[in-house]
Amino acid sequence: MNEDPQLWKYVYRSSYKTIVKRVASNPNEACYIDVNGDTALHHLVQHRLKKRKQSQSYPIEAIKAVYSAFPEAAKLRNRKGGSTPLHIASYCASTEVVTYLLQVFPGAAVMG
Repeated sequence: MNEDPQLWKYVYRSSYKTIVKRVASNPNEACYIDVNGDTALHHLVQHRLKKRKQSQSYPIEAIKAVYSAFPEAAKLRNRKGGSTPLHIASYCASTEVVTYLLQVFPGAAVMG
């Protein structure tokens, strides 16, 4: 069984600054797709407000870094509901994240 890349461990811990650094040094880890068809981008966009301290900003820089390393992730549907990162973000992410995903891949808005 394959172990999740180090990047994913930072994603699970909500270590946003570390995610940006890790993607810069190991961009290939952003391309990892888990058994559910999720990428790091899928997971990052679903970090809800309750996971964050109020003083932290939303992980937009981490999302941008992961997207830059693996733009194809914005188009990928997971196996759990067939959702793209935009579909997930529309339920639980900030307006800033949804707007960013629409800018980088507007086609996801019409994927049904």
